[in-house]
Amino acid sequence: MKGRYTYRSMWYELFLYGAMFGAVPMTFAAICGAADAPWAVLVLPVVYTLAAVGLSYLLSHMPASFEADEAGVTFKLLGQRMEIAYASVRDVKIERCYVKAVIRGDVPHYVETLSITTDTETFTFDHDLAIDMDDAARHPERLAAQFEDALLAQLCHYLQAHCPAQAAVTQGGDTA
Repeated sequence: MKGRYTYRSMWYELFLYGAMFGAVPMTFAAICGAADAPWAVLVLPVVYTLAAVGLSYLLSHMPASFEADEAGVTFKLLGQRMEIAYASVRDVKIERCYVKAVIRGDVPHYVETLSITTDTETFTFDHDLAIDMDDAARHPERLAAQFEDALLAQLCHYLQAHCPAQAAVTQGGDTA
């Protein structure tokens, strides 16, 4: 099973506020340096703006992917690779929460969080769900079907079927 998705970094809002408040001293520094370098008045704000827009887009659309095979699942997040063997998995669960708009221009949405607990640590992976909110308001019974069709929910079911500890729990066996 393979999948590609994007998620919003938890540093997104903090970066936007920092970029907004950092623009004032940066513009002041560009104007003060205009006597020595007149090009600084235009070039520095433009470079700052392009860097801020690029980084904010990257933080709001972080690329991620996973690949599950017969031995385990491998997650790739911005060049970082995490391999999780099925034998070491103790618990797999999926949670969803509704996130209200925090900043202007943001859209309320659902976020699903996949938590994989192994022998040594817990891994969490987030994904913004593309739920049709108007359809969910008109037909609330369809919301559960949209949740189950989500990418990380499908991976959760796949992992629960392939992990030995999870298979014993779902069949009612004792894992101790």
